[in-house]
Amino acid sequence: MAAGSYLRSLRFQLTATYLLVFGLVFTGVVVVGLGVARSSVHRALDRELEERARQMVAALVQTGDPFTDTALRDAASAEARTLFFRGFLVQVRGEDGAVLGRSEASAGRDLPLSDAGAAWGGDTPLLETVELSWTPGEPAEPYRVATLRHVSPGVRPFVVQVGSDLGPVREPVALMNRLAWAGLAVALLAAAVASWLAAGRAMARLNQIADAVSAVALDALGERPIVPPTPDPEVRRLAGDLNRLLARIADGLRARERFIQDVSHELKTPLSVLSSEAQVVELRSDLSGEARAFARSVGEESRHLARLVESMLALARAEATSDMAGAAVCSAYDAVVAAVGACQPVARNAGVNLQLTLGVPPQDQAAGPGHAGTTDTGSAPTDASAEEDDALFFGDPELVTAMVSNLIRNAIAYSPADGAVQVHAWRDAGDITLAVGDHGPGIPPEAIGGIFDRFAQARPDDSARGHGLGLAIARTVAELHGGSLRVENLTPAGCRFTVTLRAAEPVEPSENAGS
Repeated sequence: MAAGSYLRSLRFQLTATYLLVFGLVFTGVVVVGLGVARSSVHRALDRELEERARQMVAALVQTGDPFTDTALRDAASAEARTLFFRGFLVQVRGEDGAVLGRSEASAGRDLPLSDAGAAWGGDTPLLETVELSWTPGEPAEPYRVATLRHVSPGVRPFVVQVGSDLGPVREPVALMNRLAWAGLAVALLAAAVASWLAAGRAMARLNQIADAVSAVALDALGERPIVPPTPDPEVRRLAGDLNRLLARIADGLRARERFIQDVSHELKTPLSVLSSEAQVVELRSDLSGEARAFARSVGEESRHLARLVESMLALARAEATSDMAGAAVCSAYDAVVAAVGACQPVARNAGVNLQLTLGVPPQDQAAGPGHAGTTDTGSAPTDASAEEDDALFFGDPELVTAMVSNLIRNAIAYSPADGAVQVHAWRDAGDITLAVGDHGPGIPPEAIGGIFDRFAQARPDDSARGHGLGLAIARTVAELHGGSLRVENLTPAGCRFTVTLRAAEPVEPSENAGS
């Protein structure tokens, strides 16, 4: 399957839709989850800072009697060295804001005291984020600081600050980010695989329905209903709708066939009678010249109308036989010989020499009558060449005979008096080729593209030569047999129609035949 067709396939579109929905949902869950987790980590750090600030206040109150600056500094330094405060920056300020003591991790540097912290007098610590740079010239890093002021009767007021960098936050948050996005990628991959398999399972059922429809022959429409491959309601409904559609098509084809039969009976018989009566009237001796010319015109027009009806019926029958029920392996040479024999009277009346060559293509044929494999149809050819078994095709021999007959009649109509129409049939590798050429005026280049359309005329004055259905019938029959029909102008004059059919292998007789 080409890339463009693959991208337009229903399975790919379903998979892409499922994956888009899953991706949006999963991404939303990951973003919300990361936000909640990040907030939880920050709250955990804040709780740690608050707890350590209260612990430091409690420790200083217990050891601060007499509560002098020196005693407060010694108590703060001793408490900051305990395991409970390891990894935290601890700093104690006096009532005037002067630093009385700090932990060793502070490296002699102060934690800043903001105006809000200096004025803070609540029972809970004030939490702030500040920017600190411990080494000159290096960029500042964010720190989280908890500030708690202690004021009680008999105790000198002081301020405790406990700080920490955001490493305890960044590391778990970064780990959660990596895990979350990696999990999202794995989830999307799993969703893509699951969506592809689910879409394939759904499409497999549709493909089974399509195969069942393709297997229905034209002559068996409505006789073998499509059986749903699964009990799914959607599949059962589709199969039922297709069965009803095929039944309606079968009814329409049967009505069309009845119409063709009715037209064949209702039109051909009166036209034949009218043509015969016109001929009888024309033979009367007591007619005037004007009446005789009128009778002759009526006869010619009735015969022309009869040929038109016959061609339309032939075209309808060819199109209605799209499955070629009852087709068999046949000889292309027999079909061509029959067509040439049927067209001999037409060629004789037109003064055209009809020539048949079997087994040799036109470009390899020697000129002149009497060439090996060539039949000059002064008398009817009754048999094909000795290589008949090598020119077999699978199809309807009557339709192929009608196709070649139409091509021959068309060539005769455009051939000059005493001209020749050459008919060739030969096998080349896996194909059988039939060619009909004439020495008429050829086809105008601008008309070649539409020459096989119904009622097409190469020239405005061609209506007298035919009704424009013969070539349409020929092309329909060629395509019905899986072949092709093409036309080319010849030099210096004339044109050639070439039919290519797929060759078939001869049918081996049964071992028990004749026993």
